[in-house]
Amino acid sequence: MKRGFLIIVMIVCLILIAIPLLSGCNKSSAPSPTLSATEIIDQCSGRMETVDSFHIEITQVGGTTPLAMGLEMSKAAGDVVRPDRLKAEITATVKGLPVRVEVITVGNMTFVTNPLTDKWEPFPSQFSAAGIFDRNTGIAAVLRHGTNLSKLEDQNAAGLPCYHIKGNITTDDLVPITRLFTLNSLNGVDIAIDIWCDTGDFLLRQIRLEGQITADEKPGIIRTITLSDFNESVQIELP
Repeated sequence: MKRGFLIIVMIVCLILIAIPLLSGCNKSSAPSPTLSATEIIDQCSGRMETVDSFHIEITQVGGTTPLAMGLEMSKAAGDVVRPDRLKAEITATVKGLPVRVEVITVGNMTFVTNPLTDKWEPFPSQFSAAGIFDRNTGIAAVLRHGTNLSKLEDQNAAGLPCYHIKGNITTDDLVPITRLFTLNSLNGVDIAIDIWCDTGDFLLRQIRLEGQITADEKPGIIRTITLSDFNESVQIELP
């Protein structure tokens, strides 16, 4: 009886030792696939086509962007909701004085707050937030228009592990994004773009653009566009 018990114990011990060894062998024989820069961008753009809303923040270093009403934008933050709604707050200066302006777009109608009176006023504009979600020209398409793409080491963006892709893009292909803050973008100018795509869900987390988008900007201007709060319930109505 005692001998039989010892044999059972030995068998159990051998099984416990073997399990992690076998698991290790299985892992090494089936490594996770390494995705190329193009494959990552394809998955990221496809994922962004399924998004119904997101929060966006734009920060700038090395210069400001000229807007209407004499505004010089330094940063902006807001929400975009499918199919055609946007609400944002713009931090800017007017003749060197700091101001904040709110913007609301629903369909083809845009209202802004007057920086002097703080009252809402209709703003004649060709911009429609619907372009941001358009499959052929929107933010998902912007990702696919990048050229000379290369995959760098994975890197955190907005506090999340991300694939880091570097490349180039023309200002023409950036119009759906740049129209968030300016209608006066340059045509056919090539600028550097960095893209951070979440390694877990392939959502776009951050874009970095280096170079002039409008003629009045400084050549070394750098924009960082951060996206978050995907598919959150956001209500946007005209004032």
